Amino acid sequence: MNALGSPVVHVIARAFLGHTLSLCLSVGMSMSMSVGAGLSIFLFPKPARAASKILRIEDRTPIAFILNSPGRTIATATHSEIIRKVADLFLAHTDFFVHQLDSAIVGECLGRLSCLAQKARAENHPRYVLMLTSLPIGTDRDRVTALLLDTEKAVKLIEDADRSRPSWKDDAEVSIGDEAVLLLTPRRNVDRHDALMRLLEQIFDDNLSATLEPLGHWEPYGQVVVQSSREGLEVIVDGTSVGTLAAGATEILGLRPGSHRLNVRSPSGDQFEQTIRVRRGATTALDVPILDAGAGEDPSERAFARPVVFWSGLVLAASGAAVLTASILRPDDTVTSCFECSASSTFITTNYDKEAYTHGDVVNPPGLMLAPLGLSMIISGSAWAVGTAAWGDDTDVPWIQLGTGLAAGILTYGVAAALNGTRPESRP
Repeated sequence: MNALGSPVVHVIARAFLGHTLSLCLSVGMSMSMSVGAGLSIFLFPKPARAASKILRIEDRTPIAFILNSPGRTIATATHSEIIRKVADLFLAHTDFFVHQLDSAIVGECLGRLSCLAQKARAENHPRYVLMLTSLPIGTDRDRVTALLLDTEKAVKLIEDADRSRPSWKDDAEVSIGDEAVLLLTPRRNVDRHDALMRLLEQIFDDNLSATLEPLGHWEPYGQVVVQSSREGLEVIVDGTSVGTLAAGATEILGLRPGSHRLNVRSPSGDQFEQTIRVRRGATTALDVPILDAGAGEDPSERAFARPVVFWSGLVLAASGAAVLTASILRPDDTVTSCFECSASSTFITTNYDKEAYTHGDVVNPPGLMLAPLGLSMIISGSAWAVGTAAWGDDTDVPWIQLGTGLAAGILTYGVAAALNGTRPESRP
C-alpha cells in the first residue's frame, strides 16, 4: 500500500470517504431514532385518565313519603319499584333521604292534613311529607298527583288556631292548605310503567326543584377534588375522618356551602391542613403536597433520583454529540490505497492511527466504533432526559426511562455495527 501525496487526490478521497460515512450514519440514525421513538411510545404511553375515588360525607335529613294507592300497582309498576325510584331521585337531587310512612295513616286521618302533619311529626320528626296519590281510572289507567306538606308550619298553624271558635279545626285545615301545602301537582293520567317513571322524574325536575330550590334543599352540595401523589393518606373534614385518598384524584362529595377545615394526614403523623371554601353546585380543587408515607421511606430521596437521571441524560447526550463530531472530523489528509480494496468504507475506531500505513500496519484496526458510540450516547441520553421530564411525578424513580435509554443505545450501536462495511487493510 502506498501513501498518496497529491493534494487533489487527498481531497477527492476525503470527499468520497466522508460521503460514504455520512450515508451510513444517516441510515443508522434514522433506524435508531425510529426504534427509540417506538420504544418511548410503547413504554411511556400517555396515561389514561383514571377514575376518581369518591368519598361521600353528605349529611341528610329525613323526608316522609306516603304512597297512597288503593291497588297493588300503579300503571303496572309495583309499590316497591315506585318507592325505590322516588328514593333514588331524592338522593340524586336533594339532601333528603326517604322515611316511608304507612299509607294507612291517610285512612286514619280521613284525608285531613292537620292529622297527617301531626302523625308524621311523631315519627322521626320529618319536616316535610311527600304524598303520591293514585286513583284508578277504568281498568288500564291511573290518575296520579303529588303533594308536599310542611309539617312544621302545619303544626304551628294548629297551635295558633283560635280555639274559641267552634270551627277552629276547619279553619286550621284551610290555613294548612293555603300556607303549609308547598306543592300540589296537576292530576296526570298514566297507563304504562315507563310513562309513570317519566312522570316521577318530571315531578322532581319541574315541580319539586322549583319548590325546594329557594329552601336550599335542591342540589345543595358542593364538592372538593383532592389531588395527591400518594394513596392511603387519611382525610379529615371539620374534625371527622371521612376516608383515605387515592393516588391521583379523590372526589369528596356532599359538602355544605361555606368554609371547611380539611386535614390530610400520613400514617407517620405528617400532615397538611387548609381551610377551603365550598360553593353550592361548584367544584373546589386542592393539591396536597408530598407527605411522608411513614413506611421508613423518605420522599426526598426518591425525588432526588429524577433530577440526577435528567441531568445525566443531558450530559451523556452532549458527550455523545462531541464523540460523533470528533469521529467525523478525525480523518485528516492521509488516505490509503491498495490494488484490491473493498468498495465499502468503515467507521473510525478508537484504534485508528493515521501513521500506521508507513509501517505496513492497518490504519483503522478493529476497536470501538466512534460514530456509532456517539450516536448511541445521544439516543440513550435523550431518552433519559426527555422521558424523565415528560412522564412520572417527583416521587417516582425513573427505572423505565433508564432501561429504555440503555436499550435504545445498545440497539443503535448494534444496527450501526451491522451496517459497517469491510475494513481495507494496508499492504506494503
